[in-house]
Amino acid sequence: MAADAPTVEAHATVTGDPARVTSVERRLRERYGWEFRIFGLVERIARKGREAERVALEIRPAA
Repeated sequence: MAADAPTVEAHATVTGDPARVTSVERRLRERYGWEFRIFGLVERIARKGREAERVALEIRPAA
């Protein structure tokens, strides 16, 4: 990150809600396409097929 990059105050929440996690994954797939799918494949290989616990990080600007 550049030394003169702007910063903002924000609040972050970690959620394990399956609906939110699915929503985030869908948006990442739409945005990054094949790159997201390749990353997922590498992740599954590294986990040796075990199911991963998914969470989503929600970041909102401070009011």
